[in-house]
Amino acid sequence: MSSSLIANGDFENGTASWSFTSSGSGVNDESETIENKYCAISTTESIYQTIGVLANDYVTVTLNSRGVVSGKVSLMLQNSNTEYWSDVFNSALNAEWKTEIFSFTVSPEWVGPFVIHFQSGYSPTSTDAVDVDNIVVSK
Repeated sequence: MSSSLIANGDFENGTASWSFTSSGSGVNDESETIENKYCAISTTESIYQTIGVLANDYVTVTLNSRGVVSGKVSLMLQNSNTEYWSDVFNSALNAEWKTEIFSFTVSPEWVGPFVIHFQSGYSPTSTDAVDVDNIVVSK
């Protein structure tokens, strides 16, 4: 595998390189034995970043997640709601960080440019969120 196709997947540079659907999501600090920044994606909100993939590329998405709601990771057409691939993360509603790995092959029928998109699941409590960190997208 090569290096990550995205920048700032560990959120240590705040929101740099990421776009947000609204102000509901943001980067938080977590202080335990070490300082860690991560992104809390509020319910029904999302973050995304443009990635360069081509037809027949085998893509792997690795991330750490936790939270009271699940999330969805998708490969989408930039500036549209066209979704080519997706999968659910944090389906066990983990209280502790869990590493998850997803993979897919870019179909020749899919038309870019593409974004990798992370969305929180729905909750009636607007402060609920799914946390993500250490996102790596590679081919």
